[in-house]
Amino acid sequence: MLSPDIIVDACSQLIGGLIAREKAAQAEERSLAGRLARFFSFPSRVRAMTAKFAGPSLGKVAFAATVVAQILIGLFVTVLGTLIAVFLSMKLGWAR
Repeated sequence: MLSPDIIVDACSQLIGGLIAREKAAQAEERSLAGRLARFFSFPSRVRAMTAKFAGPSLGKVAFAATVVAQILIGLFVTVLGTLIAVFLSMKLGWAR
């Protein structure tokens, strides 16, 4: 069984790796296409990093969690965009 210290250390390494990759991506990818590609490949990268440090089964769990997070983010952005569009159309008199 894994001790809590090993799990915390593995998570800290993952977070450090993700922060380093984020800084590199911010410096290299400035286009919308680059940012979208990075967003959609995020679950695969998390799975690979997790499997490397904590094993393949935890990698699968991390992959599933990031896919669910992406779906929730997509839903949130869609709802927020719709609400903003409705609000603006009402304020500008486009809605009847």
